[in-house]
Amino acid sequence: MALATDLASRIEAHPDLELVAPVPFGLVSFRHIRGDDATDALAAAVNASGWAYVTPSVIDGRHFIRVSIGQTTTTAAHVARLWELIEKSAGRT
Repeated sequence: MALATDLASRIEAHPDLELVAPVPFGLVSFRHIRGDDATDALAAAVNASGWAYVTPSVIDGRHFIRVSIGQTTTTAAHVARLWELIEKSAGRT
């Protein structure tokens, strides 16, 4: 849960990203503030890296990205690398 909280904190601090749900466990749900197209492009860019995969999702017509951090072998270094991909890709949308 600490790793998910860390990722959520990074998302909250980023000017172009926002959480769309609380992070009580290992699931982080967020979106790009520029809307659905930017959110979808961000998910596609992360997934195209081949290193990490996020889940593009839609509820009530609102697009967002889900990141599940639950594997016991996931480390802070993995989350930091994922964040680098997210941050880099968020600037391209």
